[in-house]
Amino acid sequence: MKDFFTIGRQQLWIGTIISVCVVAAALCFGWMTWSGSDAAGESGDWDTGTASGQELQADENPQVSGGKDLQTGTAPAEEENTEASGTVIASPSSYELPVKGNVFRAYSRSELTYFPTLNQYMTHSGIDILAPEGTEVCAAAEGLVSKVTDDRAMGKTVWIAHQGEIITVYSNLSENITVEEGDAVTKGQVIGTAGSTSLYEKSDEPHIHVEVLVGGNPADPADYFEY
Repeated sequence: MKDFFTIGRQQLWIGTIISVCVVAAALCFGWMTWSGSDAAGESGDWDTGTASGQELQADENPQVSGGKDLQTGTAPAEEENTEASGTVIASPSSYELPVKGNVFRAYSRSELTYFPTLNQYMTHSGIDILAPEGTEVCAAAEGLVSKVTDDRAMGKTVWIAHQGEIITVYSNLSENITVEEGDAVTKGQVIGTAGSTSLYEKSDEPHIHVEVLVGGNPADPADYFEY
């Protein structure tokens, strides 16, 4: 009988110890699971917060990426558009007179100038430079021939486009024009010779008429040429 109770107590202790171990293991597993989940949750919130912060910074500073594009991507695109429109690679910093001669009629958009051929006063959108017929006329700067025209008012005319939406116009030329539309020209390259094809200035001494257009509007050639 004594052995029976002894064996029973031993089994009870063993059962108790096993139960305690099971409970302890369960608690330990539960704590580890909760701790890992909480840590993961904190990590997820941090990542989300960082991403949101980055998005906010990008929204608050849209010009940052725009500035980079402006320096790397946009500039070549503008050059392509400029070239396509005929406003090309010339520098507007130095232009030279197409012929060596005296300017006898100046640019005048605010005061009227007398034109003997028409016997009337008009504004003058360019300058007239004395040049005997046959005198070589040269491009004022590097550029692209955008037009070659002929009309009763200005006669044979060559239009050359330069960088910065600047166009130089050479009128009252002879039939001997040596360039065509689309030709690239260099500064000082001969584009034709002086003539007498402008009916509006027929009574004047032999000369060429020169204009400078900026953005399509007449500009004072004195700002571009030294004379």
